[in-house]
Amino acid sequence: EFPSSCLVRAPLPSLAKPQGSRPSEGFLFFKHSSCEGIGNRAIIKIEPPHAIPRGSHVRLRVTITNPSEDLLGTRWDMATYQGFLKLEDCEIKVPTFTFVRPLQHAIISRGIIGEDLRPGFKSVCRFEFSYPARTPTELTQFESNSAHITRIKVTAPEGFGIPPDCLAGASGAGEGVTLPPLIGCIGTDRVANLMLTGFVEPGLAYALSIPVVNPPNGFSYLPSESRWQLRVDSAGAGDIEGPAMRILG
Repeated sequence: EFPSSCLVRAPLPSLAKPQGSRPSEGFLFFKHSSCEGIGNRAIIKIEPPHAIPRGSHVRLRVTITNPSEDLLGTRWDMATYQGFLKLEDCEIKVPTFTFVRPLQHAIISRGIIGEDLRPGFKSVCRFEFSYPARTPTELTQFESNSAHITRIKVTAPEGFGIPPDCLAGASGAGEGVTLPPLIGCIGTDRVANLMLTGFVEPGLAYALSIPVVNPPNGFSYLPSESRWQLRVDSAGAGDIEGPAMRILG
């Protein structure tokens, strides 16, 4: 749900381009007068002098409170109104978040072999993590899953990229226990989806290295607000601090 006095902020800098109509104009932000949260709705008021042109591509950040139980809906709805008259509906419905249990431990290693902090260069990012104790539901799935597949999803901060064939350069070896064999890694924009033949065991220290492409020169990289996300099956961490990096102007 949204706080009664919700906070709206400009989005983080991004390399993403709008899709659909008028992509050349890029993404817009806006000047608003207030944001009122009512349950699962946020009403953001914009005065007429700052009205958003029809057909614009808009990005924003708004504070929310995560639910304590599973969601009933599957999509976020956005629309613009003039008074009580609906003007536009968002063309693309945004999927809701997938809520997961926290990993027992998750960090990004510093100063590893292959790490290159220069802007625009290929680098290697290595995670160290431990999986939490399995839930009863997971134990049932574990016993019935004859395929023995683990899925890992890494989401890099804005500005970074993941090579499409990220299996080349990926590794499950480190100072801790070696991960089950990696059999696939597909990179899409700044997301890597990996598959392993085997299960990770709770409480053990694992390491995962993946290839990444650093933000280009001049990109407004903000280390204080740039966070990595790591999801391993049904557990994850969404606030992992990355390495310091100086992006030249």
